[in-house]
Amino acid sequence: MPTLHEELAMAKSLNVDALAEAIVDIGFECTQCGACCTAEENAPHTAIIFPDEVRDLKTAERDWEDIARPMPFGFETGTDTLEWALQVDDCGDCTFYADGECSVYEQRPLICQTYPFDIDFEHDDQRISHDHLYASECPGLENDISREDARKLAKQIKQRAITDRQESLAVQEQYSTNPHTTDEPAVYDSEGLKHPDGRIFEP
Repeated sequence: MPTLHEELAMAKSLNVDALAEAIVDIGFECTQCGACCTAEENAPHTAIIFPDEVRDLKTAERDWEDIARPMPFGFETGTDTLEWALQVDDCGDCTFYADGECSVYEQRPLICQTYPFDIDFEHDDQRISHDHLYASECPGLENDISREDARKLAKQIKQRAITDRQESLAVQEQYSTNPHTTDEPAVYDSEGLKHPDGRIFEP
């Protein structure tokens, strides 16, 4: 299994044209069904969002907590957690999804821009179509896509693959060098140790 540093190097070397060809072969067109924006079987929607993406979505009326919540794994039991997930509404759906539409579509995070595709360097099975490209189940798969749109999507997929690994490496560094010394639950992200509302813990 490759290390994160190795995966980052591999992500940077991904061939956009090859990825685009693979996307054309698979076929994809978003049907706007909302399946990737809504809760699943009593589990809330959970999609990672990075600090820069949170700030891009902040407005005078929209604070950090309106956009992102601590990644729930471990946090709900009172322990620290790593990174952030998109905020959800009372139904567990993405807070930006309403009336069948995304209210921040042009600013949506990388994970939303690239779904249902991802890059997986750890596994080699039938889900991998080409050059480590992974496609999750999605009603939009097998629909025709132009080469121009496929190449645009391929660039986004490569950028996400790079950003995912850069963020993970930075989180590891923060976790190992920035000890949490209070009883208050905290979130480690690529920028440091933060309160659940996104404020950095002061020394």
